[in-house]
Amino acid sequence: MALENFMNSNIVDPNMLGLGMLAGVSVGIIVAIGVLFYVYFALALATIGKKLNVGKTWMAWIPVVNLFYIPMLAGYEWYYGFLWILAFIPMIGWTVISLILLIWWFWKIAEKRNFPGWFAIFLFVPSISILIPGIIAWYENKKK
Repeated sequence: MALENFMNSNIVDPNMLGLGMLAGVSVGIIVAIGVLFYVYFALALATIGKKLNVGKTWMAWIPVVNLFYIPMLAGYEWYYGFLWILAFIPMIGWTVISLILLIWWFWKIAEKRNFPGWFAIFLFVPSISILIPGIIAWYENKKK
């Protein structure tokens, strides 16, 4: 009875109900895609860690902790992960510092996996950048 009165009132516009459902489904799809990308990236980092004998592959799966695992894969100590704090500097933070750190560390990781270091520069190319961790993780480059 209360629900029927609520639906019949002018508070809920039946035309807007469909729009709300569409927005909810859209958010659900975006969250699902985000989770898939996270799992892909974590699996790639864990695979790289296993192949480089870095150990502690569990670090690749924990949010924020995986930011400390990337420098370990590059051959640096875990505390270099604190350089990510520089990403919060207004204006230059994310666009400059984070990309420089990613290029620097993935350059080292690529060289350790027998890829040319410049391969990491492809992280600047939006449509290709998502593939770079996977290629470094799962493609076996025989060239030494």
